[in-house]
Amino acid sequence: MKGFQTFSTGNSLRRIKIHRNWRVLDIGSGHNPHPRADVLLDKDVVPSPERGGLPCLRDSRPFVLGDAQHLPFKDKSFDLVLACQVAEHVEDPVLFCRELVRVAHRGYIECPGALTELVLGEPFHLWLVSRKGGGLAFKRKTRGNSKASDLFYALFYAGQPRARRTFTPKGPFGPLVRALSLLVRKFWRMPGVRRFTYTSFEFQGEFHVRVVG
Repeated sequence: MKGFQTFSTGNSLRRIKIHRNWRVLDIGSGHNPHPRADVLLDKDVVPSPERGGLPCLRDSRPFVLGDAQHLPFKDKSFDLVLACQVAEHVEDPVLFCRELVRVAHRGYIECPGALTELVLGEPFHLWLVSRKGGGLAFKRKTRGNSKASDLFYALFYAGQPRARRTFTPKGPFGPLVRALSLLVRKFWRMPGVRRFTYTSFEFQGEFHVRVVG
């Protein structure tokens, strides 16, 4: 379509179309803000476990310190709001989703899917988020991580800085471990797989939000 560009978005690298004239807000921009965003928002700028111990990246674009549940913007200030890897952290999912709908005409929400939370879930993730009947369902997380999930976590993020401790592959097997880690991450983002590994949700206008637990 004329005027639209396609961008890889979120951890899933899902490709979404964004019009060149749209004003775009990136909520939870963190250390990797979306290249198409016009305004960035995050709750802090210091290194945080919630972004792998990395500091918030600030560039020439307007940056706002703010709470995703109380956005400091007027109604429909943006054509598109992006909220990737944010929904699983919020205290009040209903208020969070209501704010996204209030400030933007449309939006894209992405967070870890059921499989990712099972084997790569972080202790500070509060919710398991899934698509439900044209909306989103938030289920309170209750279980911790198993030793098996910790082992997979270390392999998945081998050699990368993360919130939880991972190992840096060294010695003769280092290249093999890094190659295996790369293959696993690519597999995680394959179109037929990421329906289980990521929850991706595009909306335009209000949508139903269900909270369990």
